[in-house]
Amino acid sequence: MNTALCWVVGLVCLAAIVSARPSPQEAQMPYDFAYQVDAVDPEGNDVKFAHDQSNDGSQTSGSYTVLQPDGKTRTVIFKDVGDGMEMDVTYA
Repeated sequence: MNTALCWVVGLVCLAAIVSARPSPQEAQMPYDFAYQVDAVDPEGNDVKFAHDQSNDGSQTSGSYTVLQPDGKTRTVIFKDVGDGMEMDVTYA
């Protein structure tokens, strides 16, 4: 009898967890973050990158930059266009 009760309680808990998960169509909680790193690695090479991203509850957008080994900076600007991400990549 104890084992059967444990199974029932476990199934009820599992059902509660699955039903509480938001569907993909539900809006996300808005957020906004950014960070930047400007350092030197142990070999003396510059390490520079930055990332910022935000979500207004329905769309995500942002950008990131990376200092490449050839000295150029790659910048990627991205945004959610509904059926995927659209990106604009530039090098300077």
